[in-house]
Amino acid sequence: MARYIFRRFLISIVVIFVVLFLSYALIYNLPENYAEIAAREMCLLSGGQRSASEWEQILMSEYGLDKGLVKGFLSWISDMICGNFGKSWYYGVAVTEKFSGAFVNSVSIGFIAAVASMLISVPAGIYTASGKKSLVSVLISVLSVLLISMPVFFVIALLKYVFAIKLGLFDLGGLRSFDSIGDFGFAAFCDRISHMILPVIAIIISSSGTLIRYVHINIQNLLGSRYIKALRAKGISDGDIVSKHLVRNVMVPVINLFFAVLPTVFAGSIAVETLFSIDGIGHLAYIALINGDVPLIMFYIMYTTIMTVGFAFIADIMCAAVDYRVANTFERRV
Repeated sequence: MARYIFRRFLISIVVIFVVLFLSYALIYNLPENYAEIAAREMCLLSGGQRSASEWEQILMSEYGLDKGLVKGFLSWISDMICGNFGKSWYYGVAVTEKFSGAFVNSVSIGFIAAVASMLISVPAGIYTASGKKSLVSVLISVLSVLLISMPVFFVIALLKYVFAIKLGLFDLGGLRSFDSIGDFGFAAFCDRISHMILPVIAIIISSSGTLIRYVHINIQNLLGSRYIKALRAKGISDGDIVSKHLVRNVMVPVINLFFAVLPTVFAGSIAVETLFSIDGIGHLAYIALINGDVPLIMFYIMYTTIMTVGFAFIADIMCAAVDYRVANTFERRV
């Protein structure tokens, strides 16, 4: 087990560095010079104290863009390791300062949506795969396929039209009303919760279909295994097999599913946050991309990469602890 953990850890570190290097190389070789655009803005904001070319040179030097690709990447990654994430070119403040506020908004919405999606999807997927061909099972299967086919922007537009415009139950966007800004009492808390309802519902709807199908397919694969066929040959029903014999085996796909959802919780949803005008991580990344904010873009890439690889590593360890065959299979392949 210790050998398995060590090898998975080394692979995770390699994956993180490869992704970061490829991301840095992509920005380094972009045809459009974002540093030049940011330099013009800084020249105007500073009242012409420095020329645009001087600002451009400062920015290029600060992020290693004036060096070779490898040297520039090593310079940038060493700053990241030391905690020097730089200042946002677009907002003019430290990257971590801007990111921290958006982090709270994204996680508060994403965590609620992720937990709700799991509580809906896992039982629904198990129920549809258990062999009970009831009307409810058929409806869940049809609904999951329908949800998969619905793009998130359509779901958001539909929710806004029905619940905000027609019924007037919720606001169109944001996380609080104008009259509650600066208020931290119970009324402001309720106002914030009411603003979170539609974004949470949008995430649940857009993700539940895929999650239900994922659980359904994994349960079906388990039900087709040899030892399950042996249990069936003894006359045990599929319902009893699922409830009494598949709990341990079901934990592996469920753990993988949960930790696959977590990175989206911490990285934010660009579509949901942008269309609902929420100042979250996803929306922040979108603004950084369209404005060429290289420090913020690179920090977002580094953050999401570490989150994704880190949660995958934790999922692998937990799966190996639940089912020793996971570690044994990995050892044979390596």
